[in-house]
Amino acid sequence: MRHNAAIALFGFMSATCAVAQTFDMTSEISLQGRWYPKSPIFSDQKSSTLGAVAKTTLHVEINSQTSFTFTPLYRYDSADSHRTHGAMYEKHIS
Repeated sequence: MRHNAAIALFGFMSATCAVAQTFDMTSEISLQGRWYPKSPIFSDQKSSTLGAVAKTTLHVEINSQTSFTFTPLYRYDSADSHRTHGAMYEKHIS
């Protein structure tokens, strides 16, 4: 499933670049760590966790009146499955 999404995103970006007047892409990757000096109270708690966030923002201007911004984001957390997720934000200006 992840490969299909990556292929679809690559195809979309290729088609968009062909008609775009302006194409900007920025990416951010951050690593996060947490450490708690006291021992956990409950057995399912951890004394340290690691996480990472990857985010890319793609801004495309097709003409002076049509543009959009597309921002996929993925967050991983080693201790909390509820914090591990992907999200997508988009903004379209016509």
